This record gives sequence, C-alpha cells and structure tokens, in this order.
Amino acid sequence: MTAVTETVFVARQPVLDRVRRVHGYELLHRTGQENRDQGADAVRDAMRIIADVLNSIAFRALVGNRRAFIPMTYGTLVHEYYRALPIENTVLELLETVDPSDDVVAACRSLKRAGYQLALDDFNYHEGYEPLLEIADVVKVDFLATEYWERKSLADLLSKRNVRLLAEKVETHQQFREAVELGYSYFQGFFFCQPQIVRGREISSYKRNYVMLLQQVNEPRLDFKDLADVIRRDVALSCKLLKYLNSVPFAFRHKITSVKQALVMLGENAIRRWVGLTALSFLCEDKPSELVLLSMVRAYLCEELAADAGLDGRELDLFMMGLASALDAMVDMPRDELLIQLPLARDAKIALRGGRNRPGQVLALALALEAGRWGEVDDLIGQLHLTRQQVSASLEKANAWAGAICGA
Repeated sequence: MTAVTETVFVARQPVLDRVRRVHGYELLHRTGQENRDQGADAVRDAMRIIADVLNSIAFRALVGNRRAFIPMTYGTLVHEYYRALPIENTVLELLETVDPSDDVVAACRSLKRAGYQLALDDFNYHEGYEPLLEIADVVKVDFLATEYWERKSLADLLSKRNVRLLAEKVETHQQFREAVELGYSYFQGFFFCQPQIVRGREISSYKRNYVMLLQQVNEPRLDFKDLADVIRRDVALSCKLLKYLNSVPFAFRHKITSVKQALVMLGENAIRRWVGLTALSFLCEDKPSELVLLSMVRAYLCEELAADAGLDGRELDLFMMGLASALDAMVDMPRDELLIQLPLARDAKIALRGGRNRPGQVLALALALEAGRWGEVDDLIGQLHLTRQQVSASLEKANAWAGAICGA
C-alpha cells in the first residue's frame, strides 16, 4: 500500500521586542484535510506537529537563530515529545486549554530542568496557575480578548516576578504603545505592518526618492538613461548595484564599473526585481526588519503561484504586487494615495485595494497563509484551482528565499 503524504502548512508569526526587533516566531501548524488547529489532547497530532516542523519545513529556514514559540498540547508535554526540538532557541508554549493539573506542573518543571523556556498562552489568572508562574519565562496576554483594566492588572500582578509579558493580537500602533507603557516586553500581531498615518504629512525626502524609483521600474518601458541618473545620485544605491553585479553568481569576464553598464548587463526583468527589493530595504530603514521579510515572502509567493493560478506571463506583475502590499506601512501613507503614484498593472492595483480578481485571490492567499487562517486558505486554493502541495512547496521556497536575501 502506498503511503499518503499529507500537506503541511506552517504560518510564521513574528514576536517583536520593545524596539520592534524580531525576538522570535510563533509557528502555527495545519496539516491534512481538516480546517482546524490540532486538538488539545490529540497525542498523534501533537507528535506530527513536531515531526513536521523539524523535517518537512526546515526548522532553521523558518526561525534562523531566533526563538521558536511552539504550542504544546497536553500529550506533547507529558510524553516529552518536545525533546526532539533544539533547546537553545525553543520556547514551549502551554496552550490555554491545558489545565494546570499536577502532572502538567510536573511536566513543565521537567522541561525547565531540560533547559527549555516556558510560555503560558492566552493567560487568565487564577490560583491554580501559581506553580506555573513560579517557573514561566513568558506570559502571553490576548489584547483582543481582554479589557484595558485586565491587561493592566496582569502587568501589576507579574511586575515583581521573574517573568516577561507578551502582548498578542496587537493590531494597532496605539495598542503597541499602551502595552509598552504597561511594561510588556514582547509583542505579537500585525500592528507593525499598518501605516502610522498623520494627515498633512508628506513622505520624507529620502523615501520619496525610492518611491520614485519604484515608479520608474514599473513603467511599461524602462528608460535606462533616466534610471541610471536616479541611481547615480544615490551613492549607497550605486554601490549596492555595482557590488551585486560584480558578485560571484554573475562572474562577468570584465568588472562592471558604471551604473548604466550595470543596468544593461542586468536586463529589464532583473532590473525591476533588483530595484524593487533594494528600494524596499531603504524604505524600511526606520521600520521593523520583519516588514521587509514579510513583503519579500509575499512577493516571491505571488510570483511562484502566478502560472498555476492562470496568470502565466504575469509573474513580474504579481511579484511587484506582493512587494507593494506593505508599502503604505513603509512610508506611513494611505494605500490609495500611493497607488495613484505607482504605475502598477490595473488588476494588481485593484487587488491591492482589496478586490478579489485573480491577482487579488493570489494576494489574499498569501495573507491568509501568513495569518494561519486555514479555512480561508483552503477556500482560496479551491477558487484558484491549485493544490495544497503546490501552495505548500511555494510557501517553503518563499520563506527560504526571503530568509537568504535578508540574512534571517
């Protein structure tokens, strides 16, 4: 009998620190045919989570040298299946559905003795948690499910303990600032990829140059002379381009010494990709590094899925659409205002405004995978006539490619 290989999806959600640097990633897992997370007491599924994270997804490609927050079911915990995971950068996250019974407390003490860190997920205080609070490293508080007074009382209660507070489901910059003021150390949610819009404020001059570059490379026909002039005016950009073209992968016989020569040697499509990626990195200099990584994963994934989703020949359009999907957060401007300035393909603009045309469905799939909305993922896979295997393989490639580019 032939073994059936199930398709694995892992969403990687960043955990940021107080200065918005990436501290680690929570790994959200979905496998098989079910539109649900793994059951709290399903030992078999719990074992599969760890096996898939270690074998199918490439642990290091997902988290690099940062911490991985991995949800623990009752079965994973008491049977110590987590011991297959690397001690030095794994935080074992006890789900809120697991009661703090004597065997659970004993198992948590065991994992601490082994050298792992312990996090308590979706925490709501009651006396039964006291033994766990004595050994926990991180306590997670759901900012969508709690009121301000609850978040503050937990901060007050835990302020004198040797435990860090993590604010999860932080969706706005205001919630982030509130959590910082209350003494929270770590933050999870999509606040970092939302723009901080101040009416009447213009894009800063140095960012405007990179937005102009994005405009130029999205024009139907590239003007090499004009593009070279813009790049030459930016020393850092010129150096990056020449270094890139003189790197080992190209191995040109003669050294590239001028910007215009570099652009001609690179070719149109490669120029559009390189300028897009490089402009993105400069636009995000004062933003969390995760914003660049997130945009790159979206871009590569959209490009990878283009042909299979019925958009053959539109790969570059979908790549640029993915890159532009977080541009409003990079320059802190409303998306509609930015899209007026960028000559992207018309259907890509519709997609970026939330439209569910074909490119919009591809972008929506990338966003659903990012957030771990598995039911929506399956719906979109069906609408796009894709397979889970195609999407899973493309997501793995996108994560690896973006991680290599960003050094994550």
